[in-house]
Amino acid sequence: MIVERINESLQKRKEGDNENAAEQAVYNLLTECGFTIGHTGGGCTAWALEFPNCEVMLSQDSGHIFDPEYMDYCGVSVGVYADCSPAWEDGTTEYADIPKLVCLALIKAMNYRPEEEVKMSGDLTAVDTLSDCYAQMLEHNFGGVGVMASADELLIAHGADMTEKQRAALSAFIVFWEALFDLETETYKKEGEK
Repeated sequence: MIVERINESLQKRKEGDNENAAEQAVYNLLTECGFTIGHTGGGCTAWALEFPNCEVMLSQDSGHIFDPEYMDYCGVSVGVYADCSPAWEDGTTEYADIPKLVCLALIKAMNYRPEEEVKMSGDLTAVDTLSDCYAQMLEHNFGGVGVMASADELLIAHGADMTEKQRAALSAFIVFWEALFDLETETYKKEGEK
């Protein structure tokens, strides 16, 4: 039924002589990734993919059709939402950037753990120190590659521009960061139970 709605929607676009190859490529990608068109309330629709603790959604001006006429001033919003609240959001006015944002959203959704929202003490943690190391690593070893808020975003957005050693270092950093964060979260939970 979902595929029929997508095909019907796309057929209407073709009949209206508004077929756009980039737009169609985005719909194909979303369909292949398992996204479906869902109602978000108030007559609005979005492309959505459910995860255990959150949902990835894409829309343009509260709809699932990414109309070329509206790309310049509306763009496409991509976000990860948990309990109707954004855990991460971004947007673009370029069809070519949508797959990159979808990848970032999927990573955010796969790694989203509400239990990690537990408030930690104000003490300086190893993760805080690692954040400083990350900033220094970017400054000294990744000049000109690009600046992103997180290592996984940097790897996805600019991995093709990196040397093999830069990609390897960043990948190892991401694994270490996640392991350290999990360890610190566990430690703080145990301390909170005492």
